[in-house]
This record gives sequence, C-alpha cells and structure tokens, in this order.
Amino acid sequence: MTTSTTSTASSASPSTPIVLITGGSRGLGRNAALAAARTGIDVVLTYRQQAAEAQAVVAEITALGRRAVALPLDVGDVRSFEGFAVQLTQALQTHWQRERFDFLVNNAGSHLTAPKPLELRKHEPHPVSTLSTGPQFVLYPQPYRLLGLQESI
Repeated sequence: MTTSTTSTASSASPSTPIVLITGGSRGLGRNAALAAARTGIDVVLTYRQQAAEAQAVVAEITALGRRAVALPLDVGDVRSFEGFAVQLTQALQTHWQRERFDFLVNNAGSHLTAPKPLELRKHEPHPVSTLSTGPQFVLYPQPYRLLGLQESI
C-alpha cells in the first residue's frame, strides 16, 4: 500500500495543531477526525483498505476549513510500520512544513482468527495482545519521535 489521499484547506500556521488518528476512515476514528477538525485541529488519518472512505473523510475535513491527509497503514502488519513512518514524515513536511505532530489517537484495529487460550504455546504472544500493544512499541517509536516525546515515553 503506497497510496495516500490529501487535501489542502486554508493555509495552516506553524502553530496549527495536528493529530494522527489510526483507523480514521470510519467509525470512531472518523468521528474523532471530524471532531478534531471542528475544533481547529488538522488531521492525518490512516486506513487499511478503504481508500474511498478515507478520501470522503478528508473531503469532509476540508469542507470544515482544515487540512487533512490519509495514509495507508495495516497495524496488523509489522513490516509496514517503517514505510508508514517515512510516509508520515513526508506528509508532515509536504503539507505542513513541519516535522512533528501534536496528538496521537491510537484507534486502528483488525479482525483476527486467534488460537484458543489452551492452544497457545508457552512464551508465544497471543495474536490479540500483539495487535493491541504491538504497534505501540514497534510502530510508534517513529511517531513518538515526531511528537518529540522519545525521552519521556
């Protein structure tokens, strides 16, 4: 996945806050993205497969006078995290002339077929636990760096 959808609205000042919302193309993530835009916050949202839905959210945010970018991300695929961090950095520089964002809403999820607890082997992580906590430790060192929090998280 290498596509992104973007929009530009009124010019953003360097002090305009930016939020990264994973899973922002529908449901709670979409609602969070729109609520953020209504309060004057620009939005970077992620989507796994629904590029058209993500583009619709970007269009709604633009109609509210905010800037938005939609980037593909599958939080269930650890191999995609490094490429996402590069895309995120490029999007911040291209659309906001910044290297950092201000807020993180970790909303993305995925459907898993997980083994039953008694089928797990000792010292193997449960897939649901990996999905819930894995991105925070594998993906987010890059975004945390972009938040400027690497020393405190």
